[in-house]
Amino acid sequence: MSTVVSRPLWQVGLAESARCVLAVGRLAAGIGIPLAVLGVLSRVPSFRQPDPTFGGASVLDVYLPTLIVFSIGLFALTALPTALAEHRDRGAPGGWAAVLTGRLAGTVAVSAAGTAALLAVASAGLGVPLPRQPAAFLVVLVPTVALLLGAGTLIGRLAPTPVAAQYIGTTLLAAMMFFAGLFGPVTAMHGVLRGLAEATPLGAATQAMQDAWQGRWPHLLPLVPLAAWTALAVIGAVRAFRSR
Repeated sequence: MSTVVSRPLWQVGLAESARCVLAVGRLAAGIGIPLAVLGVLSRVPSFRQPDPTFGGASVLDVYLPTLIVFSIGLFALTALPTALAEHRDRGAPGGWAAVLTGRLAGTVAVSAAGTAALLAVASAGLGVPLPRQPAAFLVVLVPTVALLLGAGTLIGRLAPTPVAAQYIGTTLLAAMMFFAGLFGPVTAMHGVLRGLAEATPLGAATQAMQDAWQGRWPHLLPLVPLAAWTALAVIGAVRAFRSR
């Protein structure tokens, strides 16, 4: 008769964090794709010059917060839900609490690495200034990360298969990044489209981050939808896993 030896919860969590951090392909995509977009934009000379359309900021200044959110989203809405759905199919050794804690910690770690890489390359290599109001930037960054982690966790819990989780996460990220200005700055949108962008979670997040970049504390208008969407995502994820 064989004996099943269960590992302590901290070892399970640590192992999950390590798997997340050491997933080379996903790490390269989450950091490499936004860096590649930044590199392509920097090749256009006019994009590095002050533009009155953006209040004197350059196109690179405006796009950097969007690319930071994009990098975090690649980890939280594609890699995280896929991994959680895989665990759901084959079982969670040590229990879901340890697996989920480890995966969330690992996702935060690689998201921090992606953010740091974008800031370093943009600042040191391209002359893009760092946020002039760093405290405001962190105030916006924290709920943005929580929002994306909550949404990714919810997808990983509810998607029927790991493949479905990846498709759902990718589709949701593409839709939210449209309104966050990845395919065209939000400041260049007008009318109903601009209103929709400011009401979406990542559209609100990038607008608030751009305020921090320009040295201002974010207006209340983008913070309200960001907080509301974050609360919905986190509460939904918690309830979904408690119902297991």
